[in-house]
Amino acid sequence: MGQFGIAVSFDNVIKTTMSLLKYTEDYSEGTRKDIPAFPQIAIRELIANALVHQDFSVLGSRPLVEIFDSKIEISNPGIPLINPYRFLDYKPKSRNDELADLLGKLNIVESRGTGIDKVVNSLEEQDLPAMDITVQGSDSTVVILHEQQKFTDMSITEKNHSIYWHACLKYVADEQMSNATVRTRFHLATRHSAAVSKAIGNAIEAGLIKPYDRNAGRKNMKYIPFWGSDILNS
Repeated sequence: MGQFGIAVSFDNVIKTTMSLLKYTEDYSEGTRKDIPAFPQIAIRELIANALVHQDFSVLGSRPLVEIFDSKIEISNPGIPLINPYRFLDYKPKSRNDELADLLGKLNIVESRGTGIDKVVNSLEEQDLPAMDITVQGSDSTVVILHEQQKFTDMSITEKNHSIYWHACLKYVADEQMSNATVRTRFHLATRHSAAVSKAIGNAIEAGLIKPYDRNAGRKNMKYIPFWGSDILNS
């Protein structure tokens, strides 16, 4: 932010970050369109979150954006006040209420807690793996975005995260995830159903999702986040 502060410098920080990303050329609509490696709305929301949720009591540290060949890391001093897996649905909490209020008035952040929803949705729309949120030690939070890769090339952890956040996005829209929605999310043909079922099973074993109705039968099975209300408790 230099010497100008968040309010004056925020838009320039986003523009500078986007200018440093890799771009691909898209001619699908006739004219050339440059597609950034990561959606701007995701970058914007994550940088805004890093700024507003930073812990000013952690000395010698500040929000940081690091751009690598195949990923981007956005970190801030301080650990989350809520479980990172609940970022999408949980009522937002802020350790800097006055800063959050000011940035809200400047339309840099919003108080409804839909920023992470926008991040997850934009990553899905651009066919990217889900974000990876890591709490490092007792004084730092890092969000990592990975560039596009095939479903078959993703690690088990990357598949788990992508399936979990996909289930969250469906759940807050009053829908449930299924083998079919995961295949749609990754543009996979029906022949990949078995591979998707295996990935869903791994996510269940990791405790990230659960069946919505355990009696639905394998072909009709749908899934929700681990914190959601299943058909017996809804």
